[in-house]
Amino acid sequence: GRCAEHALVAVLTSLARSKARLEKMEAMHVRAAAAAEQRTAGLLSIHERLGHLARRAASEGDDGGDDDDVIARARVAGTEAMREAACAREALAEAELAEARMAQEAQAEKAPLLAAMRSQFRREWSSHALRRERHPGDGSDSTALASSSAASPATTS
Repeated sequence: GRCAEHALVAVLTSLARSKARLEKMEAMHVRAAAAAEQRTAGLLSIHERLGHLARRAASEGDDGGDDDDVIARARVAGTEAMREAACAREALAEAELAEARMAQEAQAEKAPLLAAMRSQFRREWSSHALRRERHPGDGSDSTALASSSAASPATTS
């Protein structure tokens, strides 16, 4: 009756929260993927510049050009690459931390609901068992419960 309705409402509320949390996690993953893609593009750009500088250094070395300038630019590009890699690692760590936090929140939200559902089940079960002990064979057992639920068929439209 009433307790079952409350349990159902609690379950539906929990499901709605879980759905909202999953949607939030999905949006976070989309943002993290976009950030990772952007970082990857940045790293590829730096890699291309390093390759260009290496080719240029090789050709200028043959021409007797200024190696110090090429080496300095290669160092700057290398520093940028390391900075981009550090940012990518940091973004990944933040995404993993947020995901772990959301999982903990979901678990913390579920625990009281599950405890309440268990408690409700135990109360109903012990009440049912007590009725069976007091009135054995008078129809207040599981067959009576099944027939009472069958007596109220669901309406179809």
